[in-house]
Amino acid sequence: MNISRKLAEGVAGWLMYEFHSYRGQLFSEKYLTTPIGNILSGVYKERVKAEVNHPLLNEYKTWQGRPPQIDFGIFKEDKTIEIALESKWLGNTQVGVGDIIWDMIRLELLAHHYNVKCFFVLAGQRKRLQTLFESDRFLERRTNNRTRPVLRLIRARKAAIRIDNPPIERMKLIKARILQYPEVSLPSSIASGYPEIYPLTGRNADFQVYVWEIAAFKNKPRFKSKENRLYNS
Repeated sequence: MNISRKLAEGVAGWLMYEFHSYRGQLFSEKYLTTPIGNILSGVYKERVKAEVNHPLLNEYKTWQGRPPQIDFGIFKEDKTIEIALESKWLGNTQVGVGDIIWDMIRLELLAHHYNVKCFFVLAGQRKRLQTLFESDRFLERRTNNRTRPVLRLIRARKAAIRIDNPPIERMKLIKARILQYPEVSLPSSIASGYPEIYPLTGRNADFQVYVWEIAAFKNKPRFKSKENRLYNS
């Protein structure tokens, strides 16, 4: 079963239907949970839970307040997480690249430490998505004119980004959150697969949905932020 395709097609179709029902002004990240939750529940039934506490980050949380959570978790019979999903809505306010990277890190931790299958969903109008994908912060342009996008795009040469030694500007986007978990074993790099996209082409005003699987490198070294000179400088 291709759950990425189901999510991309289903969420994009639902957004267009809602827009033509004159509910576009309600669109938000919270509103996006309705189609995602409906599709996941249709496939996985009662095993789907929303706003699930992140097991590893909560173990290392040292402050009061709301626990770190993921948007959706699909659970096995033994109550452990089998599939995890994070989503972002790109509306009038740009999605922060640092927020995207942090979502990727939190998903990778589940993939690495608990063998969870992880997905990241990004939705919005096509023109806004393209603006994000063409931004310097997303692409990390090099002096040789090559790029290292945060998430893999169709034309991307690379499928992974560095976390242990990122470019300075990219590091600044995630440093504060990384340092909150000095004892957590973090990935040196994170990979994203080719995205499932729907619709693949269209008008700038059309709604488009991307779904990536976020995987963990099995044989690559990991690091702790407390021991990393770049994050502690």
